[in-house]
Amino acid sequence: MKAYLAPIYCQTNSLSQEKLTLGLILFAVESAMDSAEGHPPVIFFKLSEKKAQIAEKLTDVSKNFFTTTEKYIQNVIEDLENQPPLFSKLSKKASLTNEKAYKYLQKYAHGLVEFGELKPFSGQINEKVFEKLFADFTGDESGLIPKKLKKESFSTVLKSHLNTPKLQEKADIDYKFTPDKLPGILKPTKAELITVNGQVQSLHGLNLEHKNETISNHLNELEVYYYALKDYVVGKSQLEKLTIAFNPPKTQSEQEKLFNTALKQKDSLFEFLPVDEVDDFTQSVSTEDYRKFTEVFGE
Repeated sequence: MKAYLAPIYCQTNSLSQEKLTLGLILFAVESAMDSAEGHPPVIFFKLSEKKAQIAEKLTDVSKNFFTTTEKYIQNVIEDLENQPPLFSKLSKKASLTNEKAYKYLQKYAHGLVEFGELKPFSGQINEKVFEKLFADFTGDESGLIPKKLKKESFSTVLKSHLNTPKLQEKADIDYKFTPDKLPGILKPTKAELITVNGQVQSLHGLNLEHKNETISNHLNELEVYYYALKDYVVGKSQLEKLTIAFNPPKTQSEQEKLFNTALKQKDSLFEFLPVDEVDDFTQSVSTEDYRKFTEVFGE
């Protein structure tokens, strides 16, 4: 199978013959014999809406002109695809089939729209390939399949909510307690944020994408931390609850079942907060009379 492509132009200045690349056509057909037997050509054709808007500003015609032209040429292409015998009548020689077909289509480009020079194309032909070529020729990437964005980790999302200068003036971020510093805990425990305003506010992340065993262990460690911190601040402040930022678990998952149990059993210890609502929490800390935990209790 031989394939050909050609840019489609719009002449924006008749004196200088300046042209704007408006679209692209890409097509291939089998040999003349296969065409005569009923194998349709493969044709991709498209005009850029963005470029049509630019052309409208550079010429004295409306965008509707380009829309109408595109539909008209597309109808001709559909006729060729649906009626292979019509396509095969253009030439009896395989080497000329594509050129003849192209000239046949050229007749339907009228006014400001014109087909460029026909160029051979080697490579696979499909919609994805065409949209990439279309973007390369016209600069219009609207038809490209968007790349899947890499999902950010829970810890990255949580950190992004805490990365503001005003907040860091009012709170300790990623503050780590050791057993020497906080009697009652058995291992170093980190608070993503800890601050004081009459009461101690201690924020922690709970990643519900982890396995249940990991989630359970983390909740148990935070419970130990809660009672240790509650005793530690007596006399200077008080601790009502820890704030636990979490990413919602998948529906009907084992993590969801465990989380629902924790909501009931740990309600007196933890205030659970969806991670996308952390900004409301940090906004309060940033704008109200909070102080760093280390300013009140020392390093």
